[in-house]
Amino acid sequence: MQERLNIQERPDIQERLDIQEQPGVQEQLDTQERPDMQEQPELQKQQECSSGNVVLIGFMGTGKSSVGRRLAARLGFRYLDTDQEIERVTGMSIVEIFTHHGEARFRAEEHEMAKTLGALRGQVVATGGGIVLNPDNLTVLREQGLIIALTARPDVVWQRVAHRTHRPLINQSITVEEIAAMMERRMPYYQSADVTIDTSDKTVREIVDQLVDYLRRREAERGERWLICQTLAVEKGG
Repeated sequence: MQERLNIQERPDIQERLDIQEQPGVQEQLDTQERPDMQEQPELQKQQECSSGNVVLIGFMGTGKSSVGRRLAARLGFRYLDTDQEIERVTGMSIVEIFTHHGEARFRAEEHEMAKTLGALRGQVVATGGGIVLNPDNLTVLREQGLIIALTARPDVVWQRVAHRTHRPLINQSITVEEIAAMMERRMPYYQSADVTIDTSDKTVREIVDQLVDYLRRREAERGERWLICQTLAVEKGG
């Protein structure tokens, strides 16, 4: 059953979500590795110590990348971004895939990536905004993971994404009303999440703290294993 976290809005907060998502400054995965073919001891430890993955879904500009990186660091999990992985595997940017091969090709690549990542554990996975459009994607991602939905008000999303040229489904003339309509169409898919958080007026730290508290409760109530990787990461660091 979906659980909504009651996080009070604090408009006076100075630290806001950094959702600029410029590809040139995002953390990149080792291009020599494929997540479905890794044998490193660290990855094995992550998979052994956790109950599964934490999968972030939500409309573009809701903070999946920023929250995902910080959450992975807190948990001692590995951070993976489906769009970045698709770019690495195909050798093309998302914009190039859409431009030269169309959305259908991108969605096919996205589904293959969902199946690959769904077979792993101990990962925080930030997904593309439209990954929920194929219900099979959520099915495979849920097999070994919790689904966390991040949302935001349409006007906030507009402020974050309207002038970003690397988003193939967003043009610079898009309006708040158009974003609201797109979000409304996808809402039934996002509502299948285990937890939903509105990131409109929250800091990354507040969101991550709430998610860690949620995982701690799951450990206590259901006997799951989420924070043990965090403990191992601290011990390894001395």
